Amino acid sequence: MGIRRLRLVTRANPTNPFPSALGAALLALAPVQAEPVEAVRVAFRNHSAEATAADRHVVEGRDGWLFLASELRFLASEPFWGGEEERPPGRDPYRSLADLHARLAERDVRLLVVPVPARLAIYPDMLLDEVPMGSEGVPARVDPVVRAFVAALTEAGVEVLDLTDAFRAARTDDAEHGPVCCEQDTHWSPRGMALAAQAIADRLRERDGLEGAPAQELHRLDPEELAYTGDLVGRAPGREGDTRTTIIRQVSLRPDRFEPPSADPESPGLVLADSHGLVFQAGRDMHATGAGLPGHLGHALGFMPEFIARRGSGAVIRRDLARRFILDPDSVAHIRVVVYLFAARELTESDGWTPVPLARP
Repeated sequence: MGIRRLRLVTRANPTNPFPSALGAALLALAPVQAEPVEAVRVAFRNHSAEATAADRHVVEGRDGWLFLASELRFLASEPFWGGEEERPPGRDPYRSLADLHARLAERDVRLLVVPVPARLAIYPDMLLDEVPMGSEGVPARVDPVVRAFVAALTEAGVEVLDLTDAFRAARTDDAEHGPVCCEQDTHWSPRGMALAAQAIADRLRERDGLEGAPAQELHRLDPEELAYTGDLVGRAPGREGDTRTTIIRQVSLRPDRFEPPSADPESPGLVLADSHGLVFQAGRDMHATGAGLPGHLGHALGFMPEFIARRGSGAVIRRDLARRFILDPDSVAHIRVVVYLFAARELTESDGWTPVPLARP
């Protein structure tokens, strides 16, 4: 496997958030890991090219795992922000997220950005034969460009919760509790979702913004085994009828049976989510009802935040938030925290990253 060497650029440039951030992220890698990580990125790029040439949207891994070809493109990408050149409309997530942060800050609203890690960033060994290993006994991080992007946003004052290391660390318990990502579905598993819910709640509590939240007593019901067909199965020839099993726990207002909780209209928290806010929650092709992120985050916080969730690109859902602020400002006057959660691959795969206004011109 060929290895392409990276030139590390560390000189800071306030008009270009890319060089210093990427240099810092790459320098953070142990010297013995930098080249193996780049070799993994080359392998991802090669697999992506093969899938494109064969007109396949899904790549098959080992043990029945299936991956989106777009995940490969994302993890193999070069920096997708900053630089001196003008980026195409809708293709600059850095400026879009920084703009959203600034617009919300003007209204005294805190923004927490939560890009859901690509499944291959957590389980590269489910596709590749050789991956660098970390000190924890699980694969090392193979996403230096993502790390650099998070660093650039953080440097610009945008608060980001990167779940990658938490998910990697949780892999040590996979044999007992199952993986943190679905094997044949584009989403996190119920276990990964619950870990994310707790991590989001912990981060939100670190700063002000949740004062006066209406307390709710929510109950996690007994675990249940769920058999489901992942959303990648229908896109992989020869996989028709494949099912997987996982463990779900519904969150309820009652301790003895399921009664779905709902957000208090005066909740200070609002979650803006792509289908990661629907999976195991919305029923039908989302696999289960009432066992997804809304309830588990509510359980971890002690109150139900409001959710705006939709299928499709996580970049586009910001327009739903904008409509609320513009058309019904009274309905968001009490919001103090916005959690913006989306699949990280959308950072490169979506052309919907045009900044959105939160007020009429």
